[in-house]
Amino acid sequence: MIVMKLSALTPAAACLLLLAACDDGPAPPPPPNDSGLRDTGMADVGPPMDGGEDPMDGGDSSTPPPGDAGPLSCTVSPDDVYALAVDPRAAPRLVGFAAAADGFGVVWNETRDGFPDIYGQRIGSDGIPGPEVEITSDPSQDRAPQITPVGTQWIAAYVSNEGTTGFELRTQLLSADLSLVGSPNIVTDTPAQLEDNPVFLGGASGVLLSWVEDDMIALTRTGRARALNADGSASGGVQTTTAAANKPGQIAIGELDAGPVLVWSEGVGGTGDVLMQGLDASGARRGAVSTLSAEGNADGTVDAALGVTGGAVVFGVLVGGVRSEVRFRALDMEGALVGDERILTDPPTVGTDASIARFAGGYVVSYRALPEGGMPAQIRVLLVSEFGDVVETITLTDAAEGGGRTTVRVTGDGQIGVAWADDAAGGTEVRFGLLRCGGGS
Repeated sequence: MIVMKLSALTPAAACLLLLAACDDGPAPPPPPNDSGLRDTGMADVGPPMDGGEDPMDGGDSSTPPPGDAGPLSCTVSPDDVYALAVDPRAAPRLVGFAAAADGFGVVWNETRDGFPDIYGQRIGSDGIPGPEVEITSDPSQDRAPQITPVGTQWIAAYVSNEGTTGFELRTQLLSADLSLVGSPNIVTDTPAQLEDNPVFLGGASGVLLSWVEDDMIALTRTGRARALNADGSASGGVQTTTAAANKPGQIAIGELDAGPVLVWSEGVGGTGDVLMQGLDASGARRGAVSTLSAEGNADGTVDAALGVTGGAVVFGVLVGGVRSEVRFRALDMEGALVGDERILTDPPTVGTDASIARFAGGYVVSYRALPEGGMPAQIRVLLVSEFGDVVETITLTDAAEGGGRTTVRVTGDGQIGVAWADDAAGGTEVRFGLLRCGGGS
């Protein structure tokens, strides 16, 4: 077991992480081919200072921030890292993952009985998984799932060709344990187009669902969005989030002081930028697009942790066409860049597939560290200050060299979870890991 205690850090390093205590102040995704209680070794575990995911942060949580609990300690145990499923199809993917007040929701696509369906599981912030839920069970192609909490329930989104001549984006209301509530809603009506990469924002204006529409005949990729009701049904029309000149790949969504923003990478093989576009409450474009990356070498992976007071974006770059690095960019409440673009994976570390969430007055970042110095690939977690200074590096587990972007989220009671997919001998393995964090000396 690995134990990280801030009390063991230098005062300066501890201050960087516990800012609340020290200062008040891959390339576009390809088209589809179609337990018991863990021993933490900790006592009096509680939420971190100002931890938890911001309700506006990355669109994956409507969780209220937890209260203060004193000095922070985190543990990693092999018992808290496990496989949720193995899909016999070998295909990189983004695992749908979100945090609520006291647990996580995970959704993934997996082929059983010859058809790719959507499955889900709630995992408590104590690390105890609930029963697996079959969200779809029809003889169709279901893929690209995502999830967000809404009050004590959840909404899942996924792409399906059930009963259509093409693929459509659907939503499904789920109960607290991810069991089905009612029937699915059809969000799009464009069977000739291919939808992918849905992402949720649970912000001040309600639930907003955004995705990318791929026209494989016209060779265009266009961002779209639609506002949703609390039951997942559409409450407005489909809006366009990106200009014709843009070709968004992987996308993320958040909300700054003026309203929602969409962030995306146009990087392909280390040639492209990370861009941001303001949106109104309906999802339509607002204002001008801005460039967040500095060197035009984005690799296509991106995630954002943005709130009304500002936030940060992480993304992958490919330096000189050979070296994969994770970069960090801070933003103020208006979306203006703060400081320089920071390298989170300093040499000799090589990594990609990064994700970010608010945590302990700064951020927590997960990424896939590629093999180096005789070490295998690993999933690592960084505790980072609000300006991008790495305070602590924690190895969660060994991993495959590929499989898709990681996703890190934080529950309202301050526990960190990471979900990802690994390339595996049997196809693609869907995995989850928990870092237990709380007050301690």
